[in-house]
Parts: sequence; C-alpha cells; structure tokens
Amino acid sequence: MGADFIKLDAVTPGSYNDDTNIDNRPDVAALSKAIAQSGRPIWLTISWALDQDYIADWQATSNARRIEGDVECEGDCPFLTEWNRIQVRFLDLPSWESAAGPTLGWNDLDSLEIGNDATDGITPQEQQTAMSFWAMANAPLSIGGDLTKMSATGKKILGNDEVIAVDQSGHPAKQIRAGFTPIWASNLGNGEYYVALFNLNSVPTRVSLPWSDLGFAATLTTRDLWSHTELGPSLLEYSTVVPGHGVRLLKVRGVLKVPPAKSTSYEAYQATLTGSAQVADCPLCSEGKKVGFIGIGPNNNVFFDDVKVDRDGVYNMEVDSATNGTRSYIINVNGGPAITLNSSGGSGNVPSKLTIPVKLKKGDNSIEFGNPISYPPDLDRIVISGNGTAPYPETQTYEAELATLSGSASAGFNGNASGLAKAGNIGGGTGNSATFADVEVPSAGTYNLEVDYFTQGLRSFFVTVNDQPAKELDLNGYSFGTPTSNVIQVQLTAGKNQIVFDNPSNYAPDLDSITISPLVF
Repeated sequence: MGADFIKLDAVTPGSYNDDTNIDNRPDVAALSKAIAQSGRPIWLTISWALDQDYIADWQATSNARRIEGDVECEGDCPFLTEWNRIQVRFLDLPSWESAAGPTLGWNDLDSLEIGNDATDGITPQEQQTAMSFWAMANAPLSIGGDLTKMSATGKKILGNDEVIAVDQSGHPAKQIRAGFTPIWASNLGNGEYYVALFNLNSVPTRVSLPWSDLGFAATLTTRDLWSHTELGPSLLEYSTVVPGHGVRLLKVRGVLKVPPAKSTSYEAYQATLTGSAQVADCPLCSEGKKVGFIGIGPNNNVFFDDVKVDRDGVYNMEVDSATNGTRSYIINVNGGPAITLNSSGGSGNVPSKLTIPVKLKKGDNSIEFGNPISYPPDLDRIVISGNGTAPYPETQTYEAELATLSGSASAGFNGNASGLAKAGNIGGGTGNSATFADVEVPSAGTYNLEVDYFTQGLRSFFVTVNDQPAKELDLNGYSFGTPTSNVIQVQLTAGKNQIVFDNPSNYAPDLDSITISPLVF
C-alpha cells in the first residue's frame, strides 16, 4: 500500500444526511483497521460536515474530520471559492473547538484556495485571513489551487514559517469573542498565547481585547506574526484597526495573572417563553434542558427579564446554544438595536459557547432571543460576566429583513445571509423600498456604509440619507444566493438617521444588511 493520505468522502452520519439510515461508521472503522495493519503512517481524513453526535467514533477511527462542506464553489461561483465559504468556517468551528488535539485528531476546514490570484475568488487579504484561521484551528494545511501558477503573494502567505508554527503547535485555539469581529486564542501552556483578531466586516474596524479575558493584566512581549515585528509590552488591553476581512495574528507572553470575572448564569428553560418556544431535554446542557422552536415568527421568543448588574456598562454575555447547521439569533437588549448573532454547528445536542458584549443598565435588564424570519439555534443558557468595562463594537449592523419594507419589498429566508434572511423585491417602481429608520451614531460626520447585497448581473440602489438627495449605487454580482459587499461613505447627523434603499425605475438588488462604522485609520 503506497498511499500516505486517504480522504473518505460522503461519510454518514453527516454529509447532510444526519441520521443512521445510511451509517458509514463500520466502513470508517474497517478502513482505520486496514491502515493500522498496513504498517504505514497513513493519514485518514473523513468528509464532510460530520455529525458531531458521533464524535467519539470519528476520533477513534480517523486523524481528522471535515466539519463543513466544500470550500470550493464547484460551479456555484465563477472562481475556486468565495468569501462566504471562508466566513462560514468562523461560525462552524466554535462547536468543535474542544474536539481536537494530539490525542483526539483534528478539525479539517478543507483546502486553502491561496496563490492563484486571478481565479481564487478571494483577495490576498482574505487569503491571509483564511491561512490565519486554519492555523489557529491547527487544521490540516492542503493547497487547493494550481501549484504551477502560484503567485508570489500566495507563496509568501503559505510560506510564513511563524504562521505555520501556529498550525503545528498542537494547541488548537478557542473562541474568546464571537460576532462580526471574532477573537480566538491558543494557550500554549507556558505563559505564551497565540491571539488572532479577525474582522468579518468589509469596512476597517477597531477590535479591542482586554488581556483579562485571557487571565492576565499585561503582556511582556507582543509579536505580529505576519509582519515579523516586535510590538513591545502591552498593558490592560490590545486595540488595533483590522482591515475589512482582515486579521491581526499575534504571539504574546502574558504576565500579572488576574482572577476570573464574576459571572451569573441564567437558564433558558427558566426564562419566559412565548409562542412556539418550548423546553426539551438536553443531557449535555448545563442543567439537562434547552429551549427549542424559537423564531420563524415575531412572537416565538425567549425573554430573560431579570438580568441584574451592579452598574451601567458593557458586559460579556456568553450564549450557550446548539445547532446542526447555520442558524442565527436576533437579540434585543432592553428594547435597543437588534444584535445579530450568527452561528453554526455539528449537532443540536452539543452546546457551544459564543460570547458577545452587551450594554446593560444598573438593576434589572430584559434580553430577548428570537428571529422573526428564520430559525435560531436551540438555547441552553446565558452567562453574564464582567464589571461593566468590556469594549463595545464601534460598528452597528442593521438587518434588511428587520427594516421597514414598503410596497412589494418583502423579507425571505436565505441560508447565506446574515440573520439567515434578506429583503427582496425592492425597486421596480416607486414605494418599493427598505427603510432603516433608526440608524444611530454618537456624533455628526462622515461614516462608512457597508452594503451587503445579492444580485446576478448589474442592478442599482438609490440610497437616500435623511433629507439629502438620493445617490445611485451601481452594483454587480453573480448570485442571488450568496451576498457580496460594497462600501460607500455617507454623512450622518448625531442621533438617529434614516436611510432608504429603493429604485423608482428598475429592480434593485436584494438587500442582506447594512453596517455603519466610523472612519478609522
């Protein structure tokens, strides 16, 4: 047997067939036994989108398991891959993050489409982000492009020895912060950590990490692994502007240990449930129960109406939830702007932890979980921690399906959209519009407006900000199934602003969301 690597595809339970009507576990076990008897160190990866309910079987019989479908477009787009297929890996990995290691095998994120710049479908910045995420996951590194056409940029990304060392560390990272600016960290066990700050927005965004989230107060050394630059010591927090779809990848040595922050847990099954939301057994959940059948309608929600804190401020909220596939919460805190929490996973029975910052007031607070258009994950509990000083994002995302839709404009499901929904049928006549009536900023000035949209071919929005003249935004795309982005600058006033998207003459693109952010440098 002259093979060094075997990938077994279409393994079930998994591969979008998550039951035991077709059960390949005996096949995988037999292949694993044959490899052991061959006397050769043959690597076995099983694929794809494996069902996490059977993780013990996969760990016992394989070196790695694919946790998602193919990263290649395979005809669904004009390129090898696209940003959306990279981004979904950020949603998948949290539920699998504790299932990998030297004795457990590894989470496979599929191949890296890096180095064939004209056909990759992702920018060099996005390629660097993908390489960083694969490395933080300690995922197997395989190249999916054409080696005979490798660009200088691709060689530089793939050949960064300090980044390869992250992948080979044997310490797969865990997510510290979820949302549109996720942060991952790997504890190397000797006071050193790998830290990656990502930006899933298209606009440059400031990302901040209090070192206390990792258990220490300062770093003695801070090194940027992409630029091979020593940044020096850092006290209390690290804050940096990350480019759109970009990353900062660091190696730090932490000093001055700090105790864990005070935390309070609130069980979902003890919260106020409305509509179809109902309690179900969940042996791996915190108290053996979870809440399912949330969302798909405005009244199927979970309310935590007694969340108490000692003072006004920003706190960390850990959301423990379970899902098989991509789902999304729409979260309202004290009736404030909706917060989108997109997630994915390999099982509806294995909860994972996602932490986001929330603004709370002294005393009692109400936090609502739902989704009027699509399904959220099942909810185990929330855990509130901190002293009110957590950093809060400078960006705010507004989902188009939650905007005021007039005329023919309507909301509908889309599995690749933020919030798993979009607004369509915009334009084609007057009054068929999506209006964001409460776009709030702290001060007047120029802001970046990221427009996430869907179109196949050329279409345009007319964008009206407050009482300013409408501006035509010409857009192009290759799919009504996968979103893409465009960034423009707009003038906003302090407080609430109104932004309208329409097209009085022709059909506009479908609209996923908008993101408002200050100009940062």
